[in-house]
Amino acid sequence: MNELQLSRVQQIWLMSALVISCAPICYFLPFWVAASSLGAIGWRAYLLSRGHAEPNRWVMFLLSVILGLGILAQFSPPVGIEPMSSILTAAAGLKFLEMSRRRESQLLIYLCLFISAIQPIFAQNFGSFLLAVFSIVVVLTAQSMLQRDTDQQFSLFNFSMEPIRQILRLVAVSIPLTLVIFVLAPRLPAFSVIPVQIESATTGVSDFMDPGSISSLSNSSEVAFRVDFEAEVPPARELYWRGLVLDDFDGRAWEPEGRRWIRDNASIIWPNRATSFDWRSETERYGEPHRYTVFLEPTQETWLFALPAAASTKESIGAARNLVLTNRIPISQPTKYDVVSHPQYRHQPNRLDGPQLRDNLDFSEGSNPRTEALIAEWVEQSGSDSVLPNLLSLFNQEFVYTMEPPVYPGNAVDEFIFDGLRGFCEHFASATAAILRMAGIPARVVAGYQGGEIHPTEGYLIVHQYNAHAWVEYWEQGVGWTRVDPTAAVAPDRIEYGFEQYFLNDDVFDPSLFSLDRFRGMALFEWVRLQVDSLNYRWLTLVLGYDTSIQFDLFKRLLGDVTPIRLVLVLVVILAALLAIYLIWNRYNTHRKLSEQQKILRAYLRQLRGLGISIMPAMTLQDILDEAGQKFPNQRANLANLTSQIEQMLYQMRSIDREHLKREIKALKLG
Repeated sequence: MNELQLSRVQQIWLMSALVISCAPICYFLPFWVAASSLGAIGWRAYLLSRGHAEPNRWVMFLLSVILGLGILAQFSPPVGIEPMSSILTAAAGLKFLEMSRRRESQLLIYLCLFISAIQPIFAQNFGSFLLAVFSIVVVLTAQSMLQRDTDQQFSLFNFSMEPIRQILRLVAVSIPLTLVIFVLAPRLPAFSVIPVQIESATTGVSDFMDPGSISSLSNSSEVAFRVDFEAEVPPARELYWRGLVLDDFDGRAWEPEGRRWIRDNASIIWPNRATSFDWRSETERYGEPHRYTVFLEPTQETWLFALPAAASTKESIGAARNLVLTNRIPISQPTKYDVVSHPQYRHQPNRLDGPQLRDNLDFSEGSNPRTEALIAEWVEQSGSDSVLPNLLSLFNQEFVYTMEPPVYPGNAVDEFIFDGLRGFCEHFASATAAILRMAGIPARVVAGYQGGEIHPTEGYLIVHQYNAHAWVEYWEQGVGWTRVDPTAAVAPDRIEYGFEQYFLNDDVFDPSLFSLDRFRGMALFEWVRLQVDSLNYRWLTLVLGYDTSIQFDLFKRLLGDVTPIRLVLVLVVILAALLAIYLIWNRYNTHRKLSEQQKILRAYLRQLRGLGISIMPAMTLQDILDEAGQKFPNQRANLANLTSQIEQMLYQMRSIDREHLKREIKALKLG
C-alpha cells in the first residue's frame, strides 16, 4: 500500500498543507527562502497539470546544493531558530517537488507538522495561535487522505468535507486534556530562552541615536508593550518610559559610553544576589509609588522599559546604576514583569564620581563651533543657570516640531540650531544635552517611550512604536538628575495629549498591507482594532502569562496546602472525569449515528438479552430465533413474526410499520 502512486487529490492536499504551514513563518525568513519553496510548489503544480513525473535527480541535487550554500551565506553561523526554519522550509519545498509515492509523502507530513508547531516561536499573539492550529488541521487532513485507497479518493468535482470533519472531531476531543495539561503540568521555561533573530521585525528603540533614528519609528503603529496598572493610569505627561541612557556624544550621535556601560553593568543589582558595588543609597524614593505589570513585545535587546526609579522582584531582572532595568538575556519573546516605580525621587543628589562627571560633560569640543560660541556668550552674559531657560525659550519661539525634518549631515547641532530650525524629539534632545554640556552642566539623553493609548473598555495602556521618544536628564548639586523634555517647549500638546492626538490630522502612519491602521478615523475599524488588541492582551495575560507563581497561587486557592499527594489525586480525579465524559459522549455519538433500522434491531436484541437469551456476536437472526424457540417453545410463533418483520425491514426494504414494531418489541414477554 505504501508504494502506491499518489493521486492528484492527494497531491493537492499535500500542496495545501505545505503552503498553509510554511506561509506564516516565511514572513520572518529571507525572501529568497520563501520564493524557493513557492517556486518548488509551482513547478510541481505544472508537472501535475502535464502529467509528468518528478524532476531529474541531478536537477534536485543541484537545487539542494544551491539552497544549502545560500543558507550558509545568509546565516553565519547557521545556528538558531531562523536558519533552522529556513532549512526546514527549503527542505519541505524540495521534498514536495521530488516525491511520487505515499511512503515519501510521510516525510513531508512530518516536516509540515514540525513547521506548524514552530510558528508560535516567531509570533505569540492569539491570531498566530489560531493560524498554527489551522495549519495542523490541514496537515492532519492531508495525512488522513493519504490513508485512503486511490479508488476511494474524492474526485475534484465531488469534494467532501468528511475528512476535515473527522480531524476537527479529533481536535475537539483533545481540547479538554490539553487544558488539563496546561493548568496542572509544571511550567517549563518559555521560548524566551531560545535565541530568535527576526530581521524583518520592528525592534523599536536601539542603543544608538542620531538625527532621524526615532522619527523612523514614528510611522509604525506596532505595539511596543502593554501596561496594566493596579490603580488608575497616570496622566500622559507623567508617562516617561525609560529604556536606555545615552551619554557618549561624538558631535552628532549618541550611544552608551563604552567604559561607563561596562562599569554600570558590573554594578547591576539582581534580586536576592549580592553585588560588589551597592549604589542603592544614591537614590531616594518617596511618595506614593505606581505598581503595574508590563507585557513587553520582543526587542532583541536586554534593556526593559519602566517609569522612573523602577524596581522589579523578578529574578531575571536587574537594575543598573543609571536606573535602567535590564534582563539577563535579550527579549526575543513576549515578556511579563511586575514593576514598582516612584514618580518622586532624587537620584545622586550629592555628587557624581570622577568618571561619571567626565563622561557627562564631554561634548566633542570643536564639532559644533557656532553653537559653542553662542553658549559661551550666554554663559558670559548671565551665567550657566540661564542657558536652559534661554534654550527652551528659543525652541518655543522659533522652532518647529515635525516628523519630516531636514537632513543634518554635517555638524548636526549647528545645522539644527542655526539653519534647519525643524526637528523631531531626538533633534531637540540631542541639541539640549550637548548645549548643557557646553555650559558645564552634566547632561545625558534618555531613550524610551512617552505616553500611550488607554484601552477604552479594558483600561490597560497600549504603548505603540510611534510613542518612541527621547528626552534629557541634567545634574544639579543638591537635586540630582532632573528630567527636562525640550519637546514640551516646542510642542507641549505632544506631551500632554500624546503623539496620536497631536498628529491626528496628519497622514503620518505607514501601516502594513493587512493592518487595521489603514482605516484610522473610521469608528467601526477602530472598534475592531481595539477588540483585536484586547483579545491579544487577554491571550498574553491568561495564557502566555500563566507562569509558575500564578500556577502555585491557583493550586493554593483550590487545595490549601500544595502537596504532591494532593496534586496526584486531583490529576487522577480529573483524568477519570474526562475518561467518563469521553465514554458517555462516544456511546451517545455512536447511537446517534445509527439508522432507525439499526436502532430497532438493537432494541430487539437488548430485549432478548434482558429475557435471558444468550446472543453471541456471530449469530444470525435465524440462529437467535432457534435459540429463543428452544428456550421458550410457546412463544416461537411470536418470535418468528418479529424476526420476519425485522428481516423484511433490513434486507427486503419492505414498508413496515416501524412504530408498531417498536411497540411489539417493547411489549415482548417470554415464559
